[in-house]
Amino acid sequence: AAIAEEFADRFGPLPGPAQNLFYQLMLKLFARQAGVEAVSVENGQPVLRPVVGSALDLFQLQTELGAGARLSKQQLWLPRISGDDGWRERLAAVLRRLAEMARGKEIVG
Repeated sequence: AAIAEEFADRFGPLPGPAQNLFYQLMLKLFARQAGVEAVSVENGQPVLRPVVGSALDLFQLQTELGAGARLSKQQLWLPRISGDDGWRERLAAVLRRLAEMARGKEIVG
């Protein structure tokens, strides 16, 4: 986030592709910290697949997310992506929360 802000300060508003690049880098960082090896979308639902053998507590996260989340032994389906743009922020927030849970503390970023 800090690098994106610095780029915007130096060069003005970031074009869409640059914003997407920084968003993807942020997701990859949080996913790596959380022990998530893959993030994908299946039938309009984001799906998180943790690294095999990780100690992530997906059940706790499912409880926090509520009825829209589904859990299997190997993946967590997040609530469906609706027509709004808020899904990007929700996905980042979920990965950030998983990273916090994996590290046992709040993270800054």
